[in-house]
Amino acid sequence: MEGDLSDNLRSLIEESSSLLTQSERQPATPAALRRRMEDDVARFRRILRAEGYYNGTVETSVAEDAQPIQVSIEIETGQQFTLSEYNLTYHPTVPEGDNVPRNASDLGLEIGQPARAAP
Repeated sequence: MEGDLSDNLRSLIEESSSLLTQSERQPATPAALRRRMEDDVARFRRILRAEGYYNGTVETSVAEDAQPIQVSIEIETGQQFTLSEYNLTYHPTVPEGDNVPRNASDLGLEIGQPARAAP
């Protein structure tokens, strides 16, 4: 796996990779290897978006003539998006009560923080 990744991002990707976690269980056919690789690529793209890298790319290549077959995955994160503004809207009306969020900090958000999916 290639790419300039933070330790946290690299860890998330490596833990989710069936190519890595199942490396002792070789796929039965080249088609099964491609399927495993495509599944990994989809997971990696979801992880990138969840961490705020909405323009990240994942590219793969396979050296089928190598023994064993070599799979290369290149991940370019691009720039991490950050929270630049927010708009808190309630429909149809603002709920009553003291614990109703009124601003970003009430939700645990700060302008400038990474635009990660969890927060």
